[in-house]
Amino acid sequence: MKLIKNSDDIKAKLLKLDLSGPLVEEILDIFETYLLSREAYSKPKGIMAFNDNLDEIKSLSKRLSKKLEKLTNFERQMLSYPKLVQGGIRSLKQDLVSLSQMCEISKNKDIKFSKKEPLLRQLTIELWELLERYEISVTLYRGNILCRILDVLLKVEPDSEKSFNLVREISKRRQQTRF
Repeated sequence: MKLIKNSDDIKAKLLKLDLSGPLVEEILDIFETYLLSREAYSKPKGIMAFNDNLDEIKSLSKRLSKKLEKLTNFERQMLSYPKLVQGGIRSLKQDLVSLSQMCEISKNKDIKFSKKEPLLRQLTIELWELLERYEISVTLYRGNILCRILDVLLKVEPDSEKSFNLVREISKRRQQTRF
């Protein structure tokens, strides 16, 4: 519980929701895992750094491709001998060209740099499964038990749309995977 600031305060708020002590402890463990995961991911540097990395990869790929073209037949045979690369040098050159093309395609995509959404979804799924293990049903309405738990953990206003939208999204995903 080292990562959770005001863990006693959060614990008290969760207990006010008429949750049992062991359930509250498990909720706090799941939340701490979420916080650890969030810390473990390196913060994305943004679209400009991403584009710079793609440009560098593309230039390295082109340089390697040119170096491979300059190899003598003997050098190509020596490199192809261990059969580390299936298809030999020719295949490697094609892969380098493909890598350059992927970089060019990726550079033009609109990418959202956020690590929070997938981790929040995972937190919601784990909490939902925990509540089901304790035979607490999660219904899809504003202010349900899962929404209230998320409000406490994420420190958002009670009955906020954020927690309800998370629960609704996870509910849709769960329904899709059941069929």
